[in-house]
Parts: sequence; C-alpha cells; structure tokens
Amino acid sequence: MISLLTIIDKIIKPALNATGFNYAIFMDAGKYIDPERQKNTVIRYINTLVETTDYTSQRISSGLLAMAQSVSVSFMLPLDDYPDETGNYPIETKFRDALTKAFGLAPKLSVVTDEGTPEEKTYVGGISFSIPIRGTRAIRSAYGDSIEYHCGIQLSYLENGVNASDVVVTLDGETIPYTRFALRRLPSLSALLPPSVTNGEGKCYSELTSFTVDLDMPILSDSAPSVSVLAYAAGNLSMNTKKTLTVTIPGFMDLTEEVIFGECTLNGEGVGNLSCEVRFVPAVEPNLEA
Repeated sequence: MISLLTIIDKIIKPALNATGFNYAIFMDAGKYIDPERQKNTVIRYINTLVETTDYTSQRISSGLLAMAQSVSVSFMLPLDDYPDETGNYPIETKFRDALTKAFGLAPKLSVVTDEGTPEEKTYVGGISFSIPIRGTRAIRSAYGDSIEYHCGIQLSYLENGVNASDVVVTLDGETIPYTRFALRRLPSLSALLPPSVTNGEGKCYSELTSFTVDLDMPILSDSAPSVSVLAYAAGNLSMNTKKTLTVTIPGFMDLTEEVIFGECTLNGEGVGNLSCEVRFVPAVEPNLEA
C-alpha cells in the first residue's frame, strides 16, 4: 500500500505546485496556519486536508496484490478580495480554474517507496482525479469569509507492473493515439497421436504463427494514421499497400514490421466522435508463379 504521506509528496504536491497558490497540507487533521507577512506582502495559505477514504486489495497469484485506493482532498479558500462587476470573486474563479487544470490530467502512477532499503517497492498503475466541487461558503472562526472545495483521487496499481501508457505504436513514423491495443501471436496447430498414447489424446505442434496488432483509436483530423485508416475503409487505398508499424514496450519489445491493413471498422453514434477498430497484419509479396 502507498502511504498517505507518499501520495501527498509525490502526487498531490506536484499537482498543486502548478496552481500558483500556497497550501498548508494536513493528513486527517491539522492546525490552522495563519497568514504570513514578508515585507509588504501577505501570504495566505489554503488550508488543505487529505484523507484516505477507501482501500481495497485483491490477491491475484504468488502473493501479488492488485490495489485500489481512494483519497479525498478538501480545500478552505479564504475570500479576502471583493467581487467583480459580475458578482463573482476573482480569487475563487482563478483558484477553481487552476485546480481543475492541475487535476484535469490522468497521469501514469509510478511510485517508489522505501527507496534504498530492503523493503523498496515500485508501484505502477493509473490515477484519476475528480474535478473540484464547491462546498459551503461561511464565516468561520480563524478563516473568516471562506469557501470549501472538495475533490477526489483514485489510484489503482500493482507492484512492479508495466503500464499500458508506456506502449508506443507508430505507423510510418507517426504515433497512433490508441485507446486500446492487443498484440496477438496466432499459431496454426497440427495434432499427432503418439504410439504410446491409448486414450486418444493427441499432442500438438505449431506449423507456423502469424502476428497481428489490433487497435482501437479515435479518428483525428490532424492525424496521418487516421487519414490512412479512412482511406482504407473507403476503398481509396490499395488493400496491399505496405505500411511500417513499430511497437515499443520499454525494456521488453522494440518491433518493426511491414504490415498491411486487415479488418477495419469505423464506429460512431449520435453526436459522439468517430473511432475505429483496425487490425494490422504482416505483409508479404505474393508468389505469383506458384
């Protein structure tokens, strides 16, 4: 499990540092931090409470745990300025927009705990943030006129996992922005019945294999792979037009293959964006003399 202090130091603080505000961060409970004066500047802190709200784990094999963790973050924003001509407080608008931008990303989770010790562990997974939700405005002791904001962070991770977002697929040198991928090695099997077998259970061997890459990808107006997919689906691209496909999994695979398009399905519904399911298969020159 990743400790709450580690989540604060390696996930929450880097996100908040990009907002341009000053924070006093507490775990579970804390004491209000007063504003500070530096010469003619008063620094007011946004008191921030971070709590673990849920944790679940599932043992999958060999003692390995798949873990999910939920964290809530509450902010107390002092309203120390005056409303503008629209009736809104500029600091509130600025803070909400900055927080939404900082937490609007869904970065890969990669955290090392107990670094340099025998208990060192690397956790890899995904993070999702909920946008800040406005709470109540009130005159509070010590805070004065202030407003609460709440947001949540969800983490799912595995020890020493390999994250799918690290996989890079390119077509003719252009990166494909996929949403899902599947790499398949399909064998063509033949069966034999060894003489010593009396129960009719055969043994198999592989005569050949074929490699395919299946991708789900959004159709983008500024993407060269999208243009190629649409041309193929419309029949404007020869079915045997060769493309160069690369698949890179850092530390495991660096594959370059000449391919042609296989099955291709364009999907769309209502006012949603177009997406595509496409398969790439290895290309070979046909033997016309056979």
